[in-house]
Amino acid sequence: MTDWDAARRLLEGDRIWCAYALADLDSHLRQLCDVWMEQDSLLLRFRGLTPSVLFAYGEPAAVYKMCEAIEPKRYIFTFDIPTRSALRDLLQVESENEMHRMVYSGSELPVKKMADAQPLSLANLNAIQDLMAGHDDRPDAFDPSQLDHGCFFGVWREGSLVAMAGTHVLSTAMGVAAIGNVFTHPDWRGKGWGRSASAAVLSSLVERGIPTIVLNTQVENHAAIQLYRGLGFESYCHYMEGIALAPAGVTEKNTHSRRGRSA
Repeated sequence: MTDWDAARRLLEGDRIWCAYALADLDSHLRQLCDVWMEQDSLLLRFRGLTPSVLFAYGEPAAVYKMCEAIEPKRYIFTFDIPTRSALRDLLQVESENEMHRMVYSGSELPVKKMADAQPLSLANLNAIQDLMAGHDDRPDAFDPSQLDHGCFFGVWREGSLVAMAGTHVLSTAMGVAAIGNVFTHPDWRGKGWGRSASAAVLSSLVERGIPTIVLNTQVENHAAIQLYRGLGFESYCHYMEGIALAPAGVTEKNTHSRRGRSA
């Protein structure tokens, strides 16, 4: 039986790096989590996405031992760079990216254009799906359930949703949130609507008293990094995210793939 309190205490050792994992331990997601702990280190498997997500915290040698024992299949992995290096012979990597974790510094919120962004809910699901349909760069970790438990804002023009931003995870109980699902229709880019929606989400999270607010971008996405710095985010760390068969050496029939949870 998982000792959820012990898992939380361990992850609290680095709330910024472990923000997603802490949110995954919240009561409405806990049933989707498998947790292993070894020598003050933790491996978490989140089954709420396809493929499931593997996240690790702690000493690479301990994580290696836990990864050896998991069910061999395709996973999205989220590992810090030392852990990714230590697990190189356990991962048959299909694709990966170096990612940039950023954290909100608590500086003054920008208010320009925020009034253009309106709250989104599950009632707006069709409009959200229409906005993203057919675009290769659409958010790749969006799930309708996030609208029930998260915070989403959008900008409407000419009767259509043209930009949106939201959260990947939001847990008031754990005091963490991750901004993501940011997307602007190609015909409406360059007008600041994605920034407006993102700023509205951030403002709402601050108003709710969420102490740890993070987001992820690819390291080479300099425009996004600058945008989020303008919203008060600071660099925290780089890490590796990708899709791999783990432990390596077993063929997995499921060929469906999605990238991980970036903004």
